[in-house]
Amino acid sequence: MIKKGKSAAENQVEDTLSAISEIKKKGLKFWDGLKIYVDTTPVDKLTYHSVFDVLKRMKDNKDFTSINIETGKRALSFIEENQSLYEEIRNLSKVEDIEIQDIKEVYDRIKALSKDDWNKIIDLGGQTKTFANLELSNIKAVQTAITKKENPKEQALYQTFLSIKKLNKFGVKI
Repeated sequence: MIKKGKSAAENQVEDTLSAISEIKKKGLKFWDGLKIYVDTTPVDKLTYHSVFDVLKRMKDNKDFTSINIETGKRALSFIEENQSLYEEIRNLSKVEDIEIQDIKEVYDRIKALSKDDWNKIIDLGGQTKTFANLELSNIKAVQTAITKKENPKEQALYQTFLSIKKLNKFGVKI
């Protein structure tokens, strides 16, 4: 669905990040329970291994692959059609949930930065030695991806957000 005033590329990036956010919002407990559930109860197009991979990537703070996103979307559809199973599936798990950052929210905040904001962040971070070289490279890579309307890696996006927050003491707000 193309949103008014946005290019197809921007919509693609936002749709992907929204899907990732929705998948992660279910939490580790749900994904662990779903892994157990699909191991004993066949669910169309969901396998133990595909669900396990989503869970593992969440636990390890790894970027999702396109396959993980498709698995996540299928699982979200399944649970939406079978809402009565949600608590039953979560209760199968012994895993504790942890707070997971909403990557779409992070993207929206970073995307709102102007070119001048980016220049200030990069200059200030370099001049004050707030950013290590790899951190500065990551910030520049995320800025480039957003400028080109490409899909930035989830972890790179989140690390950029954390890096920029270090500049709060210099009056930079995100």
